[in-house]
Amino acid sequence: MDGMGLENVLRMLECASLLLLCGVSLVVVRDLQTMSPLGRKLLLGLTFSIVGVLVMHNPVEPMAGVRVDPRAAVIVLAAAFCGPLPATITTISLALTRYVTGGMGASVGVIYIVATALAAMAVWFWWHRVHRQPVNRVYVLIQAAVAGVVPVCVILLFTSSPPEIYWLSIALTWPTNLLSVWFIGDFVLKNADRRAIIRGRSEAEAKTRKMAASASVILFEITRSPGADARFTFVTGATRQILRQHDAGLLGQTTLLAGAIADADRATLVERLEEARVRGHAVSMELPCQIDDDLRIWLRVSADYREERGPDHVWEGMIADVTEERRTAEMKDNFISVVSHELRTPLTAIQGALGMVEAGAGGELPPKAARMVKMARQNGARLARLVNDILDIEQLQEGQMRFLLRRESVRSMVETVMASLQNYAPQRGLTFALRDEGEGADIVVDRQRFEQILSNLVSNALKFSPDGGLVTLGIDGDGTDVRISVTDQGAGIPKEFAPRIFERFEQAEAPDTRRMSGTGLGLNIARALTVGMGGEIDFESSPDGTTFVLRFPLADAVQKDGSEASTTPPKAGLAEKDTGHPAAAPALAALARPVG
Repeated sequence: MDGMGLENVLRMLECASLLLLCGVSLVVVRDLQTMSPLGRKLLLGLTFSIVGVLVMHNPVEPMAGVRVDPRAAVIVLAAAFCGPLPATITTISLALTRYVTGGMGASVGVIYIVATALAAMAVWFWWHRVHRQPVNRVYVLIQAAVAGVVPVCVILLFTSSPPEIYWLSIALTWPTNLLSVWFIGDFVLKNADRRAIIRGRSEAEAKTRKMAASASVILFEITRSPGADARFTFVTGATRQILRQHDAGLLGQTTLLAGAIADADRATLVERLEEARVRGHAVSMELPCQIDDDLRIWLRVSADYREERGPDHVWEGMIADVTEERRTAEMKDNFISVVSHELRTPLTAIQGALGMVEAGAGGELPPKAARMVKMARQNGARLARLVNDILDIEQLQEGQMRFLLRRESVRSMVETVMASLQNYAPQRGLTFALRDEGEGADIVVDRQRFEQILSNLVSNALKFSPDGGLVTLGIDGDGTDVRISVTDQGAGIPKEFAPRIFERFEQAEAPDTRRMSGTGLGLNIARALTVGMGGEIDFESSPDGTTFVLRFPLADAVQKDGSEASTTPPKAGLAEKDTGHPAAAPALAALARPVG
């Protein structure tokens, strides 16, 4: 390429660089929200006109009177991104400028400008009004093709320049126009995408902040830096309603809930946060909070470990005021307690009277009356069991149940329970099997309460067993513990029900297999009694049956001399407390949950 050709290329590149003003103006003017849409269109039309005039005053002239410049790119960008009005303003301005400039190519130049504008506006109309598509890179490519092809066609049809001038004009015109429209259009689209992402993120953040501000719980973020205590780094406005203090005051504390909760409760909270971090699951606990001298509330703190941000550990969660919930639960428990105590005395008298009548103390009854008395006594017995179960829960919850712990033979207690339930629903043909591999194992328990636990598990297995089914009781020892299992042949426990199986008044929905009604208290009481005597209870379930397992330490590991002992389990509260046994806290806390 000779020196003149290189100079022409550089001049075209200088002209093309002016087109960056078009892209910048598109980005800037679109963000002028204070200006009306018509005002923005007029401003864009004026801006593109000025850029076009500047481009036309810095052309390449292959010969006198023949001007080559990327004016088509200016016109196409105005039509493609601004619409008909700015494009019309730009077209008129550039056409008048070219006509006034004169020269032998003036008329062709005006045709060049008008033809390019008409083609670009036709594409705009087809894309936006006919197909109604959003602006994308396909649209930009089509408009870039208009900027590159239309000037070539006009030069071909309306000029009579020498061939070398014609080919030079085309070589300079079409790639400059096409590439300018493509690159600037792509820049505008990328900026629009970026603005949309920022706008969407801002709207989402604003919505989140609004929801958090109106939430009735405190949403928080807790951060623990190396060598420092955990502290709040984000809280929502509910702190003013729940803790009666401004959120800035809570964020300024270097100690969690300073002055509001006891040191022991704070230590427990920190331990639970660490548990969430190590075990990778959410934790929750309830603790008392002293707002002032006259106001004491209960808080439920739920937290989950989110991430490790550099050297810092971060948790997030919520704090809820559960004072009313606890008060309601306490009122329910008190009501049930009163009703249970008031029912027990008359029920005992009714049961005794019905038993005497059924035994013939008042004379022989007619068959129909005898059946009615028997039915009444059976239903009274069911009601009495329910009352006794509720009273057991109350005693466990209040820490008033005492266990008379003695060294007892596991096999003896298992055989006693099997004998007592041998005639359970005889019409269903259920049978028992005993597998004893415990080698005469003894454990230290309250015999009455252990048999109550085992009776609950066995009766539960019988209820969920099919007719003619087999319930297997197993005794296994490993030298340290003894394992007592109860296995049925039922349909198993639904996965969605399994987490609630030991809660009060919870019963699986299985109408096709459940043959007898129950209160939903047996398993809850069984777990509490087991934990209260130092044991553990768990279960395994499959579609072929369910196995409940009791595990107790062998007597030799608990009492070397086999002496008797009496113990009272700790009072069960809503907050988890240390009972001296690893499984005791969740089990006893479960008893204190609200009824229903």
